[in-house]
Amino acid sequence: MKQRLIWLLALLAALAMPSLAWGEAAVDPEVDMLEVDHKLYELGYRDSACNGELDDVTINALRNFQAVNGLPVTGEADSQTVALLLSGQAISEQAYLTGIAQARSEQASLAEGSHGANVEKLQRALKELGYFKGNCDGAYGEATAAAVYRFQLANGLMETGVADGAVLLRLYEGESVDWNGFLQGSCAAAGESGVHVRRIQQWLKNKGYFRGECTGRYGEATQQAVKRFQSASGLESSGDADYATCEALFTDVAAMRSEESALRRGSEGEAVAALCARLTELGYLAGGSFTMRTELGVMQFQLASGLSVSGIADAATLAALNGEGARRAEDYDAPELGDYAGEGLQQQLLRMSGNCLGQQAGFADSLEFVEYLCLKCGIPLVKQSQLTAEAAAPEGEIPGGQILCVQAEGREIFGVTTSDRALVYCGENGYVVMRYLDVMQPEQIWTLTPGTAQ
Repeated sequence: MKQRLIWLLALLAALAMPSLAWGEAAVDPEVDMLEVDHKLYELGYRDSACNGELDDVTINALRNFQAVNGLPVTGEADSQTVALLLSGQAISEQAYLTGIAQARSEQASLAEGSHGANVEKLQRALKELGYFKGNCDGAYGEATAAAVYRFQLANGLMETGVADGAVLLRLYEGESVDWNGFLQGSCAAAGESGVHVRRIQQWLKNKGYFRGECTGRYGEATQQAVKRFQSASGLESSGDADYATCEALFTDVAAMRSEESALRRGSEGEAVAALCARLTELGYLAGGSFTMRTELGVMQFQLASGLSVSGIADAATLAALNGEGARRAEDYDAPELGDYAGEGLQQQLLRMSGNCLGQQAGFADSLEFVEYLCLKCGIPLVKQSQLTAEAAAPEGEIPGGQILCVQAEGREIFGVTTSDRALVYCGENGYVVMRYLDVMQPEQIWTLTPGTAQ
């Protein structure tokens, strides 16, 4: 099967060749053309009525059959073609397409952060179809992800911004809808209904212009929403979703991409279970559900993989996480940290820790909580070895937003201070709590500063 698959893929060039002038196609006088028609239909090379004539439909079907089965591509019902066609050994169109789909599905997905010749090839193909306007530089950034998203939208694929096997198959081997054709088919006006209207409503809703139900009926509410969008976009406020309006609406995919396929704290289901299992497999933190601990694990992975550290498992993160080259926790080389001390950072830590109060975090220890806060505040990495510790007087004044390590109750507790000598930390019960330092009766207090350990 593997050899056959490779052989099939080698024939793609033949299918991609432009059609030549057919002229008079030859028919072997001994051939029953009605039988040939029926066999082409059975193998999937034609889907129209079988009439026993060597018309354009039959010639095109014969050419595709010959290309897939390794015969000279002539469009003629010659003896060699007919013999293979009737032998029961010919490759059907379905088997051929399945083989291509399988090969594409095994190819690594391309997502934000990818780079190289495959990305450049993708960009050029998208540019030819009108989806990509940037330079074909082989770097998969936001512009490329947005172009892929638009391609998926126009071609009936799940919109993720990730060039997976389905995208590559449709882009390189299928008959793709170009951007101009999609926009023309998306235009709508008051009184119309259908899938294209529902799509307009959904995009307007995600951009904050439409508040009703996406019914697919272009009524007064949709018309007013279109007018608001047109006014905000500098277009004539006609209320009709014309070509210019659809171009402005569907070109900016930022609002839609932020909603699609992303897993975040509070998400549930099989996708979250798979996310947690994969994070654990790669050595990152994860809870049994999408808790704050799982969010920390996602941030750790994003940091190690050079992705935007958001804690949201978006399409780019999931693609990198599930790819063959996913970075493991132990493979990450922590950079030297700069000096992060300062009132700005302290205010961020104070505000962030306050937002966490009373939440079930699921952290295994209080140091994980501090690492979570620091990553949320933009500090690249906080490990105990990267915290500069200075002893502090238990009775002395400690400013709010200061990271502390407190020796109390027979253990080390890591947290962030408030301005009134209280400590916000993750307790042993998994909840984020606040206790006054005086009540905790600390034996020792260390102030911790993210930076190169002394």
